Amino acid sequence: MRKLLVLLILTGLVLVACSGSAIEEAATVPEVEEVATEAVEEAAPTEEAAPTEEPMAEAVNVKIGVLNPQTGGLAAFGAEVDKGIQLYFESIDYAINDNLTIELTFADTAASPEQALEQARRLVEQEEVDFLLGIVSSSVAVPLAQYADEAQVPLVVTVAGGTPVITGPDRSPYVFRTSITTGQLEPILGWYTASELGYSTAVVLAPDFSAGHARAEAFTETFTAAGGEVVAEIFPPRGTTDYGPFIGQFNPDDVDVIYAYFFGSEAIAFVQQLNEFGVTPDKPVVSPGFLTEAEVLPAMGDAALGVISATHYAPVLDFPANADFVDLNSGAAPGTYLESGYLGAQVVAEAIAEVGGDFSDVQAFLDALAATDLASPSGPFGFDARGQSVRSLYIIQVVQDDDGNYTHEVLDVIENVSQDWSP
Repeated sequence: MRKLLVLLILTGLVLVACSGSAIEEAATVPEVEEVATEAVEEAAPTEEAAPTEEPMAEAVNVKIGVLNPQTGGLAAFGAEVDKGIQLYFESIDYAINDNLTIELTFADTAASPEQALEQARRLVEQEEVDFLLGIVSSSVAVPLAQYADEAQVPLVVTVAGGTPVITGPDRSPYVFRTSITTGQLEPILGWYTASELGYSTAVVLAPDFSAGHARAEAFTETFTAAGGEVVAEIFPPRGTTDYGPFIGQFNPDDVDVIYAYFFGSEAIAFVQQLNEFGVTPDKPVVSPGFLTEAEVLPAMGDAALGVISATHYAPVLDFPANADFVDLNSGAAPGTYLESGYLGAQVVAEAIAEVGGDFSDVQAFLDALAATDLASPSGPFGFDARGQSVRSLYIIQVVQDDDGNYTHEVLDVIENVSQDWSP
């Protein structure tokens, strides 16, 4: 009987709605809802309301200021570092998660301390980047580290290793360096050359600039401490193309081994001319890995065969992360500058994820950097208490594979090398 009553009421209301005004229609709706609700309650229990959806997290955009030379004598190396940074962020689609994206702003230091400072100030004070990344030139690293400390903005140095001071005892807590420094590479090489390779006398050649002198000094210190003797130190000017006059300053018969720190086109010219003057292959050459980068080996050809280097990265390293890195580089052998940019990006991405992209508390980001522990293309990676990378170093030698390609062979591994390493 009650259901029949409901049906009659509803039918009547529909007829009224069809003939009445909009105001009348609105006035009758509550009565319909009230009666209809009563009918539903009689027919079945009331269902629970659907849960309210969580609000979407606010989108966060992290701005990174990238400082590397785009012009001048170090532009080619800056381009490689920039490419490595982009390569990593492209691999994660410039996003840490759905709500956290990465924006890169590039600036040209021209390897000039004055221009680098000007660009750093612009990036921080006008572009309002969250932190700074990059730096190839050691002469640029020191003033930028001072600026980062004054401005209280994080600075992650990806290459400049000729300035131990920026991760020394008085280092700014805002500064980290993902690359190796002269306190790591050359001490290993000096000790290894004397103690493991058994060479007693050496001539040292390096470019006449701050990093060249710092690296030569670091090699000499551990080479002589291990019983070796440096008979001559020779510093050609940057940009030298004819090394004949400098090669002529020592007698190959007076030394067991040649230490050489050169890079890029200078490395190609030096290695080729050593061979042309008949110094190699009879006289062995040791170097930091920059001398025989993967990119320059084809140009050096047979002249590079046998060169032994200490390095923090080589394309032949057998790590899953390195295989991925090489694949991202279209299968081509990456050099150390490309790897330095890629690694720097990988490290800061991990720290950004740790703080959820929130830079309102800069100390939290610095703490996240300090706690870095990741599997990089060059192996296990972390920082010491002063913001300097701790990583494995590799003794490699230039060889030719079965297909006639020039490549490297790993001879030895020294693990967990800090800037305070000693034999």
